[in-house]
Amino acid sequence: MNKKTNWLWGIVFIAVGVMIVLVPMLGLSINLMHMIWTVLLLLCVVSNIKYRNWFLIVMPLCLAVWINRSYLQIEDVLSFFPLMGAGVFVSIGLSIIFKDHSYRYNHIRYHRSGKHADYTKQSSHDESVINIDTALSGSAQYIHSQNLRLITAEVSLGSLQLYLQQAKLDPEGATIKLDVSLATLTLYIPKEWNTQVDVSSSLGGVDEGFHERDYNLPKLLITGEVALGNLEIIYI
Repeated sequence: MNKKTNWLWGIVFIAVGVMIVLVPMLGLSINLMHMIWTVLLLLCVVSNIKYRNWFLIVMPLCLAVWINRSYLQIEDVLSFFPLMGAGVFVSIGLSIIFKDHSYRYNHIRYHRSGKHADYTKQSSHDESVINIDTALSGSAQYIHSQNLRLITAEVSLGSLQLYLQQAKLDPEGATIKLDVSLATLTLYIPKEWNTQVDVSSSLGGVDEGFHERDYNLPKLLITGEVALGNLEIIYI
């Protein structure tokens, strides 16, 4: 997170702490947990509007509506799974409509040596086994391993871009294990790689571009689960 985002999150957490003390003192009939979760979800929405991260805009809004359904007087007409399902379809639709913008943004950013958007944390890896954990932030990870065997990536309430153009797979193949929850993950993979995708989704989306893979190359297996989030695989 950049300095502006750090300030925003800091102020929000201070405000929540103050409210936790003031609500019982003032005798207000407010569910503190509902208030805290609503504030965090709305902050997630605001943080992602600029970058058109649709899953992290629409899905937190849906969750905020569900949490406050009694205040909105819609608890008798609104069910959780239809609401989340509608959110997923809206997110996928918006992601498709604005897909070209997102791709150009990330593609241009990758080719600018060191000139990256300040909201994203960048790091590189050259190990054969790599663990990545991203939460409440944006992250861009560049894989330079020349003997890649395993990547474990966990993304929650954030976004992760994983670039593998400079990597080479182990002769026996490699695996990427994903756990995406209320987040977006974008993989940039060489189009000639022998890539197999076996990812399950629960109220989430998996968008894989077309590519002509070389079956003679070591296999890259992508497995895991996407829950209330989005996985996009871009072959370049």
